[in-house]
Amino acid sequence: MDPERDAIDHDKILNEEELKIIKDIKRNIDKLKDGISELETLVEELENFDSEELKRPLLKEDEYKIFIKVLDIQKILHDSIVLITQDLLRYKILLDQEVF
Repeated sequence: MDPERDAIDHDKILNEEELKIIKDIKRNIDKLKDGISELETLVEELENFDSEELKRPLLKEDEYKIFIKVLDIQKILHDSIVLITQDLLRYKILLDQEVF
């Protein structure tokens, strides 16, 4: 048993796990960006709908359909933020194992 070699091997394993977590974080950030982009598009649709509605009455069902999509995107954004937070905590745990 070589304590120095064991420490190096342990550090390597932790670094590999950290890289996996970083990839997960990046993937969830991309999901977050996509969700924000989609949310911006839907908010513009609502804005256009309301602008048109000032000129003439439109079907409320159409406005509700857009709003339901907004709520769906909001859930995706929330879930992505939760996953990023969990990944950051997992990373910190690994970092603590590496340092202490």
